[in-house]
Amino acid sequence: MRTYILLIIAALLSETSINLPVGSLPLALTQDGANENQVSIAMGCGMLAAFFLSLPLGATVDRIGKLPVLRAAAVGSGLIMVAMWCSHGVMAACIEMSIRSILLVAYMTAMFAYASNIFSKERMVSAVASLGIIGNVAFAVGPAVGVWLWKHGVQHDQYLYASILNLLSAGLMMFLPKKFDTKPEKPRPFNVKIDPHWLPGMAFILTCSLQGGVSFALAVLEFQERGIANEALLFTSTAVTTILLRYLAGRMVEKFGARKVAIPTVLMQSIGCVFAATASDWTFVMVAGIFLGFAWAAVPPIGIALIFEKCPEDARGTAMGSYNLSMSGGFGLGSALAAVVTALSFGYAQAILICALLPSLSLIALRKDRRSG
Repeated sequence: MRTYILLIIAALLSETSINLPVGSLPLALTQDGANENQVSIAMGCGMLAAFFLSLPLGATVDRIGKLPVLRAAAVGSGLIMVAMWCSHGVMAACIEMSIRSILLVAYMTAMFAYASNIFSKERMVSAVASLGIIGNVAFAVGPAVGVWLWKHGVQHDQYLYASILNLLSAGLMMFLPKKFDTKPEKPRPFNVKIDPHWLPGMAFILTCSLQGGVSFALAVLEFQERGIANEALLFTSTAVTTILLRYLAGRMVEKFGARKVAIPTVLMQSIGCVFAATASDWTFVMVAGIFLGFAWAAVPPIGIALIFEKCPEDARGTAMGSYNLSMSGGFGLGSALAAVVTALSFGYAQAILICALLPSLSLIALRKDRRSG
């Protein structure tokens, strides 16, 4: 437990720091004269880089070990924050946000793989999934702090100060014991192939992540057009519900099995999407967020359990890379779906209703996988 707590503290420091630019970098770019399209491209470069490198990063974790990748990612995150302090402009931001996302994915992949070895198989899913709460908290706090500092006069200097948190995180990781960084006797070959046994779990994660991409792209503007106050309430209520229920969801997956918990999870998400599509005031938006939060609390532990179900211990890095690939792919395809729907003169309601239906297809895949297994 001491090791797990140390891992949580280190993750909170590093991930809060690395999320500051999500809030303040658009303000920095706008101040430097960038238009909205240029800001969107710069901020989106990281998602693209994370999508293409998730699997190679996972294979790297399996090849050289979890602790070396964790420590290198924490130090690298500090250095990229220093680079953001030194260099400005759209081109620099594209490069910096790409490297930032690569380091973040490497950090999270190694952290989850390391944490999976701390606990027994019976408690592994809830322990690993609960670490994801740190990412939720950091993503909620980091961007908000970045914007607050910028508006109170701490502009590019905030990145230099934030780099200290990354270095502190790297320092804490020096105390993590090597006994949980298990390696095979023979070095594992560098393999970026997806194990076919992981595909049903990846399909579940991807289809459940689509609604996130659609909502990030269109929800705020849609609710603003509907005259709903606090347009971002959907994200707040989803995040709070997810944080409160993530550990419980992980324990339910361990007790009842991922496939059984997946059914009410998809139902909750579908209800949340319907509420979001039809919301006429802030109460319905909040209810939509609560239902989506119920679902999103369970999606990561279900996905982790399904992928780890037939995964050897020395391939957990690649398995987590597959998890990250399906998650980022779902968000990316959700954004693409939003773009296609709007190009066809439809809107958020139609896009989010599509997201209410697609996860049910993954349940069919899980059912067939259980029969074949």
